[in-house]
Amino acid sequence: MNKKKSEKLLKAILDATRAELLTTQELCSRFRISTKSLNNWLREDKAFESEYRAAQFEALRSTFSKAASSLLKKIEGGYTIRTERTIYRYNKKGEAVLASKTITEREAEPELQAIALILRNTLPQYIE
Repeated sequence: MNKKKSEKLLKAILDATRAELLTTQELCSRFRISTKSLNNWLREDKAFESEYRAAQFEALRSTFSKAASSLLKKIEGGYTIRTERTIYRYNKKGEAVLASKTITEREAEPELQAIALILRNTLPQYIE
């Protein structure tokens, strides 16, 4: 895993870091570099380190935003939950044949656990 540092490789690392929240191990594995190499590059190249930290922050902010949006949906409810149930039967030839397909949709209720989580963590002084 001794890959030579290049501008193209550094840009790819920054792009991947910015695109999704990755652990150092996942990032290094993806680019077939050792964590030691990455840490050396970060220590030796302050501009790269600065961009890398900014990319990590951007990925973290994006992930947090998605989590907050998802939690908000659970708190508010009102979205549709769709469930599909498909049943296959085998014919005389042993082939799977569709026997029935049922689709149900229901309106989601607000989730009390999500509401309690928000209240407990944002207004702790009011929760006993």
